[in-house]
Amino acid sequence: MEEKVLSPETIRKGIEMDDSFKLPNVGSLLESKVAVITGCSSGLGAATTKVFLEAGANVFGYFYSGADERAYRIDAINDVYEFADRNGYSQNFSAFDLDIADKDSANTVVKYAIDRIGRI
Repeated sequence: MEEKVLSPETIRKGIEMDDSFKLPNVGSLLESKVAVITGCSSGLGAATTKVFLEAGANVFGYFYSGADERAYRIDAINDVYEFADRNGYSQNFSAFDLDIADKDSANTVVKYAIDRIGRI
């Protein structure tokens, strides 16, 4: 049997058409909560970001465009921003291109979240 490799675009279209891949209805479970999410631009980090936004959280996310280019799409964060814009969550989402391994980067996001929301 020949292996078929699907493009990311084909996979994305299939997921959009299949209701079993839709985000769960989480209502306002996290309303007025604040989350800091690492890896927010792709994979589990992006999925977590979207669910938290749908649940009402204010999300401050990290992504690192300096990651290995073979494993990371430089424009991946645009998908999350488009999701936030399309669903009315733009005011609840901020993302930072920072290296989480750098202590000053972590402090930058925490300080911004506290300045903007008053807490994390």
